[in-house]
Amino acid sequence: MEELAGYSPADVFQSLGPETPVCALFTTFTFSPGAFQHQYLTPLLQHGCGDIVVMADPIGYAQSLFGAASVQGVGTDYRLRQISVRGAFHGKLVLIRTRNSMIVGVGSGNLTASGLQTNAEVGGLYVIDAPESLIQLDSLQHRLREMASLAAP
Repeated sequence: MEELAGYSPADVFQSLGPETPVCALFTTFTFSPGAFQHQYLTPLLQHGCGDIVVMADPIGYAQSLFGAASVQGVGTDYRLRQISVRGAFHGKLVLIRTRNSMIVGVGSGNLTASGLQTNAEVGGLYVIDAPESLIQLDSLQHRLREMASLAAP
């Protein structure tokens, strides 16, 4: 049986190389705080990232609050925001900005244990360092942060 494989959080951190993340933004439909903490939050904090945002659909946001009681860091180490749009907020995106580049992950997996570890997900991971592309990605990140009522990093 053939396996589908997107990218893993380990791939994201390998893509960082020696760079220090300045900020990180994640979009998801459903969200599991414990899986996020283990797979992304702790490594980001260890790499020195001080501005971490997760944007979730209202359904995913409500589910995350149920699971957040046993997990630390929500509201202190990172910000979790409910994003209301027409239809579902369904995109799955990882944007991690360093001084010189942006790691961009686009895929089908939610920020849940199954989406990060066990499902057959598809996705692509890119390291962007071209100045004109960084301007466009910074603009995208700014627009997403505005949807979450957050200031630019």
